[in-house]
Order: sequence, then structure tokens, then C-alpha cells
Amino acid sequence: MADFYIGQGDTASTLTATLRDANGNAVDISGASVHIDVTPIHGGTKTVDAAATIVSAPAGQVSYTFTAPQTATPGDYLATFTVTFGGGQVESFP
Repeated sequence: MADFYIGQGDTASTLTATLRDANGNAVDISGASVHIDVTPIHGGTKTVDAAATIVSAPAGQVSYTFTAPQTATPGDYLATFTVTFGGGQVESFP
């Protein structure tokens, strides 16, 4: 996933990502649910722990729009999308 920049308190920008396998191919997430966690890179409390939106399941595209409290503290963060597939398998995408 590419770098994403957002200003302190911003809520207009949406993080979008295409979930890819080790070979760079988009992962079909049809029938799955997706969760996003955002944590400070150097450790600390999660700022986001929520459901993400599936934009296009066959293309592995997901998104998340932040709220003001989630962007209140400046810093560097890592977003991880966790997919739970219909069969119960779980896979995370940084």
C-alpha cells in the first residue's frame, strides 16, 4: 500500500487501497468482511479500530474515511486491513 498523507483534523480525505497478494495480484474479497486498524508506527494506542468499506470486491478495493478525533494527533501511522473471508480464513494487508 502506498503512503497516504492527511492533515491534523482532516475528514475529507478517504484512504483507498487495493489489497494484493505476494505476487502483486489483486485479491478477490467477494463474500468477505474487512476491518481497518491504524496504530502509531512507534507504538501506542490504536486511533482506528473499525469496519472498512469494500469498494469493489472482485478487484480487492477497500476504503475508509477518517473522523476528526482519529486525525487529532499528528504523527506517522500504520494502517492494516484485515480480511475475514467467507470460509473463516483471515489475512492482513499492510
